[in-house]
Amino acid sequence: MGTIPLDEEQKSSPNKIATGAFASEATIMEIEDFSNYPGQTEMNRFESGWEPELCLKLVVNDGKREDKKFMITGWFNKDKNTKKIKGWSNYKNAVHRFCMRIGGDFIQIDENDFSIPKDILQKFVGLKFMFVRYITPETYSTDSGEKPNYADWNMVFPEGTELQAITDEFSEYANDLVSAKNPSYRYAPEKVMEYDGGSNDSFEYGANVQEETNKTKSDIPEEDVI
Repeated sequence: MGTIPLDEEQKSSPNKIATGAFASEATIMEIEDFSNYPGQTEMNRFESGWEPELCLKLVVNDGKREDKKFMITGWFNKDKNTKKIKGWSNYKNAVHRFCMRIGGDFIQIDENDFSIPKDILQKFVGLKFMFVRYITPETYSTDSGEKPNYADWNMVFPEGTELQAITDEFSEYANDLVSAKNPSYRYAPEKVMEYDGGSNDSFEYGANVQEETNKTKSDIPEEDVI
């Protein structure tokens, strides 16, 4: 594969937090609850047929696009024997993380079906958060040639989080991302060497919009709920 031209501004990006990974800030413009709660009669599902347990669909402004789609998914905490839902899992649960970090001052969930009340959900509109985009093994075509695809990591951070703190947490999850089965969400830092000949580890990325996040997760232990 040939060398992909580097974008001059990205060569020395101050927001780089790891090889081929960058931190960005976004403002929430819209938010939709696409979860499937206990007792729900009409299920929310994607075109692939996947029915998420917890799912928030956001439209954000990240400074490059005013209508960027951002997906956050998670799962419930269930009784091991009866499978009855007891609340939200907090084990590597991006929805739980988002609600506690960005809406910690006001977040509440319904004690009966564990849903987010609509008036509470709308309080997120206008708030800012930080997120990470990382390189994947996939590419997309432009008039100037192939360019690397980036994915959004849906573990978000409060506005103003220090880059070192983001770096530390991303490092904890890096092995999970590297081993993701779906190439659209697999972290592929080795691709930096392939595209750039190893002289640099940052370059221009496109605004690829994905419909689903990586659903792979390890066995989830029973933990405290939100």
